[in-house]
Amino acid sequence: MISTKSRNVSAFTLVETLTVLLIIALLTALITGVVGYVNRKADDDRARVEISSLELAIERYKLDTGAYPTSSAVRASLPLALPLAEITNSALLYAQLTSGPRAYYQFRSNQVLTVGSATNLTVILDPWNLPYNYFCRYPTTNAQVNKATFDLWSYGLNFLNNEGSPDDIANWKP
Repeated sequence: MISTKSRNVSAFTLVETLTVLLIIALLTALITGVVGYVNRKADDDRARVEISSLELAIERYKLDTGAYPTSSAVRASLPLALPLAEITNSALLYAQLTSGPRAYYQFRSNQVLTVGSATNLTVILDPWNLPYNYFCRYPTTNAQVNKATFDLWSYGLNFLNNEGSPDDIANWKP
């Protein structure tokens, strides 16, 4: 007589294993999406705070000198072979705020970058490592948004000048 003993084998079925893997994948996707959103929001907030701080420094500069740093005056004093107006204007703003008898803004090392071996221009960087844009002409032109003061902005997350796209962060936007 053959004896059959019943074996109690406990194991996961294929359906149970796939269900657990699906739940893990969904949680991972959810957490990754939330972390990405938080990082984008933090960069946006950092840019807004830096623009506000730079605005205050520019206003203190105006109180001491009687005028805002103008884009045209800065361009005249910089080398002509600069590739981008953004680099030129950001370097100008940096030079105006840090030179002279008094520094108007204390930049952190992750906020600035020296470009060009021959020019040694230092530009002010936004959270996406692009130069902040500064525009001020006297008398003002139609291209300037803030007619009474100056324009200061970052292209934002898409890194493009889209003529005021929603991701651009500027001192004239709320």
